[in-house]
Amino acid sequence: MPRPTLPAGDVAAHAAWVAETVAAPFHRPRELPRLVRPKGGPAPAGEREPDLLDLMSAPAAPADEKPWYIRERLPLAEMLRAHFGGTISPPTPLAQKRARLKRERAEAAIAARAAAQVAPVEEEVEEAPPPAPASWSFTKEEAAAVKNLAWGKAHSVPGELHRKAWEAFIARGAVLTEMTVPMRKGHFAKARITETQLGFTSGYDYEHPKAGCGGGGYLDPQRDDEGWFLWSTRQAALQAAANELWIEYCDPPGKDRIRAHFASIGIDVEAVPGEDDKRLLVSHSIMADLYSRKLPRVPEQSLDALVEYERACGLTDHWAGLAPA
Repeated sequence: MPRPTLPAGDVAAHAAWVAETVAAPFHRPRELPRLVRPKGGPAPAGEREPDLLDLMSAPAAPADEKPWYIRERLPLAEMLRAHFGGTISPPTPLAQKRARLKRERAEAAIAARAAAQVAPVEEEVEEAPPPAPASWSFTKEEAAAVKNLAWGKAHSVPGELHRKAWEAFIARGAVLTEMTVPMRKGHFAKARITETQLGFTSGYDYEHPKAGCGGGGYLDPQRDDEGWFLWSTRQAALQAAANELWIEYCDPPGKDRIRAHFASIGIDVEAVPGEDDKRLLVSHSIMADLYSRKLPRVPEQSLDALVEYERACGLTDHWAGLAPA
């Protein structure tokens, strides 16, 4: 038997069911009726709120109905502050200063752009700087080689071809000389110089059980606070090589042997060649000017002299792609 149903909001029906249940004879427990609530109908249609299209198609308000801060065409910050009242705090002095500086920079940029459009454009002709002071004279071919050296040193990896062009020129007729110092067993030290058509380079090599080092003395010129240079005489180059070797060698007994060996041929390892013994090729001021310039094209040239020099020095045992004679 299904459960009886009663309207949920009808109190009189609930009271009648209770009275009938109490008056009826008891045969078995009665089941409570199920309360039924009527289903809600659709809500009455109300006024639709205006959307964006309605606002766009609505006629504009008359000028006298607009707020005063819109009629007076105030700046956006002041207009928002007037509209929202005290919810927006006024700008701080720092914010005002930043806004003023930003406005001044923008006006200056606009003025500079307008002046650049009015002024005639003059083509800049870049002239290569002189490779060395006027006190040093070079032939046309030597000056071109020194320029390649300057470009190669100024531009590092991109300037590899220019440095190779410098080495190809300076290797012509270059002669390597090495002076080995008699050392104890397991120790090795030598001074090295290369005579070129523009001057001399200096360097050294050493090795002992605790350390080993070396550098210079081939085709790369020397460097100091003024720029890149070569030694003007063989004696100055040998003096510089001996001094570098003695300073860098870190074993005290070996340093004494180096001092004694060079003293036997009249060279004081503690002495340094003077500035007059240097032949400046390119100064650091010229190098700084080349940093921002575009690398010129390097003309093709023979590398035979460079390959022959490297073979004579033991730096390579092949012809670098060139067919052997």
